[in-house]
Amino acid sequence: MSAFHDEVELEDFEYDEDTCAYYFPCPCGDRFVITEEDLENGEEVATCPSCSLIIKVIYDKVTPPPGGGRGGGPQKGSGPQRGSGPQRG
Repeated sequence: MSAFHDEVELEDFEYDEDTCAYYFPCPCGDRFVITEEDLENGEEVATCPSCSLIIKVIYDKVTPPPGGGRGGGPQKGSGPQRGSGPQRG
């Protein structure tokens, strides 16, 4: 069994559309990473490529729609939404 450095909600990660991956700062100075494909496959461990630390990613798993089709993981672009606060004006 792995010992997690921390448990972090997916919404706290930064999503990069170019790499289809989520990133979160690591204490070593690099970043933990987990890809959209990893999440779609049910993976919930983000790793740091520079050190041995791992974190558990907390997220709502989406079940596939009845009759098949793509689903089963977070939807593309489900990273933190910028500017989604209350509207003023």
